[in-house]
Amino acid sequence: MKILILLSRNYLINSKQVFRNYVGIVGLESSANYLLNFGIKNIYEKNQYLSNILREELSNIPNITLYGPDDPNKRTSIVSFNIKGFDSQEIVDKLEKQNIILAVREIMEKKIVRISPHFYNNEPQILQVIDAIKKL
Repeated sequence: MKILILLSRNYLINSKQVFRNYVGIVGLESSANYLLNFGIKNIYEKNQYLSNILREELSNIPNITLYGPDDPNKRTSIVSFNIKGFDSQEIVDKLEKQNIILAVREIMEKKIVRISPHFYNNEPQILQVIDAIKKL
């Protein structure tokens, strides 16, 4: 694998001064192989699928404002939103107590909540997030 070879050469250049993180190198190779075996296109499609579920479900909840392009072909898998009457950090903090990890981001002085689903998430987890948001 090219990534591993390049990293290995960098570690061998000055082996007396550089800590050789063999575990890290093996982990990186395993991670890269896992991603490549799953398939980059498959990762993209799964991410889009999960984010589309989020956007669709969030759009049906009163007082939620979604941010980002309406056109699915112009979106990333990140879903950003706010709930009228709630502080963004308050939403993140309440959901974190339920082991749901979201993030607050500031976009042009406006704080928003960001959900970042990824291919290792599944549809039941996404629906659990939606259910928790509905109960706020």
